[in-house]
Amino acid sequence: MPILWSEPKKHFKNIKLIRIFLLTLNSEEQAPLIPFKLNLPSYPRPLFEYTSYITGTSIEEHLYDGIRKWLHYERDKTELELENTIKCSLITMFL
Repeated sequence: MPILWSEPKKHFKNIKLIRIFLLTLNSEEQAPLIPFKLNLPSYPRPLFEYTSYITGTSIEEHLYDGIRKWLHYERDKTELELENTIKCSLITMFL
């Protein structure tokens, strides 16, 4: 498992991974998303803190690709401001 999560950017285009990331956001990290009326996944929070294994650098461009794909799947469209807000929330979580 640490091998997958040490270089997750290779898998960011998989909407399931973005969904897992969104499930691990705490309420403070979710707060900026409220104005967008974004329906975050309602699955149970993962039992394991997968994101603690993320060690790769320069994940931003890969993260954008995954977020765009997830938004297109969930909303059938993308919005730049929402993409940026999700990216900022996820990066805050990674730190």
